[in-house]
Amino acid sequence: MLIIMWKAWYGCLPVDGRIRRAGIYMVSKCDFCISRNYEDQNHKLALGNFAEQVWGICSNQLGMPILEGHTWKQMIESWYRRANNSHSGQLIGILPSIITWRLWWRRCKARMEGVHESVQVVWNLIKYWLAIACEKLKESSSFNHRNEEILKVLNLPFKHKKSKPVKIVKWSPPPRDWVKLNVDESSLGNPGPSSAGGVIWDHCRNLISGFSISTGVQSNNVAEFMALLLGLRTVQFFGLKKVKIEMDSMLVIDWLMKKRCGLWYLKDYWEELLNLMDGLWLWVRHIFRV
Repeated sequence: MLIIMWKAWYGCLPVDGRIRRAGIYMVSKCDFCISRNYEDQNHKLALGNFAEQVWGICSNQLGMPILEGHTWKQMIESWYRRANNSHSGQLIGILPSIITWRLWWRRCKARMEGVHESVQVVWNLIKYWLAIACEKLKESSSFNHRNEEILKVLNLPFKHKKSKPVKIVKWSPPPRDWVKLNVDESSLGNPGPSSAGGVIWDHCRNLISGFSISTGVQSNNVAEFMALLLGLRTVQFFGLKKVKIEMDSMLVIDWLMKKRCGLWYLKDYWEELLNLMDGLWLWVRHIFRV
């Protein structure tokens, strides 16, 4: 679609008129017209009887001005100016591309396959592709009320995007005589330059220690594992015994539950982590990212 628009904008579509300008003389008959008029780009996409009917249907249904006698480029510029108005909706800016593409598609089918689609068939296909484009637009936060109105006018289905349930995430202190170890990682890419760190709090919300380390170029899972390992090293350094661990990596938590690491090249670190866990009262919990 974008290629067709680019070629049409710069007058590069292989219509009879352009071929003639290249010095190749040929008989020209428009496949859109009953009278078989001369085929050039403006006739095919804007001024011909078939194109005028398609643009007319769209303009009448959406309340857009009908630009009779204007070239294709003038019509496109007019529609795009209207689309720049924030109250017009993105669909107004998408429609000219879809219409142009379907008009050219109809021309090629008639010329190459002898299939002559009616105005109503072409218009229904335009609405079909507009509905597909709408599904992508609905994922955007800028999809406004005007777009919904356009879909209703064109009798296209519209389903409101379901809002995701909100889950409150908050930190709570550990029980008395326990400490809480929160760890996390940061990775610029996966793999990419990464680091790991965390904090240890007591039941009175007092900070016992904070720590961080650069883990080099690693995956996010390796960095998350190293954050936990560094946290348990710090726990051992302070002689703490009752530890609640909170982290957002389900994979690393699964390793802890099964007591088996899924990455062979972490074997040495994994054995150290198991040794650090011996003698500790541990409680591990998955938390959502804040």
